[in-house]
Amino acid sequence: MKLQILPFLLLGLLSSAPVWAQTATASADSDADSSTILPIAPSARAVVDMRYACEWLAYSYEVPVRVPQEILLAGYSYSDAMIALSMMHKGASLNELLELRRNMRWEQVAAQVEIDPQTLPLAVRGLLYMK
Repeated sequence: MKLQILPFLLLGLLSSAPVWAQTATASADSDADSSTILPIAPSARAVVDMRYACEWLAYSYEVPVRVPQEILLAGYSYSDAMIALSMMHKGASLNELLELRRNMRWEQVAAQVEIDPQTLPLAVRGLLYMK
């Protein structure tokens, strides 16, 4: 198991423990067949989705996987991560972008770091004006 995935795995296991306990108790109380498979807890599914998203972002923007993981764990949204990584790909400092984002909208951040939003990919340009 890769070391960078371990925190996400532990987070998913810890946050899904009450859901698993309820599901196991409910199935034990009923006369259900012992071959029934317990459903995946929503939090565990979110952890898996986050892992795949981080791998995709890292591959797309040619950065280590830990970079998008750290962005998302710091409380930024998926759209913030995509916009910041695409601006970083154009030459801006990722740390500067994320610090500016705390106080400004993305259009203002782009103007501050002197990146023309029209040079960003079309999908990312659509995200700039959402928030």
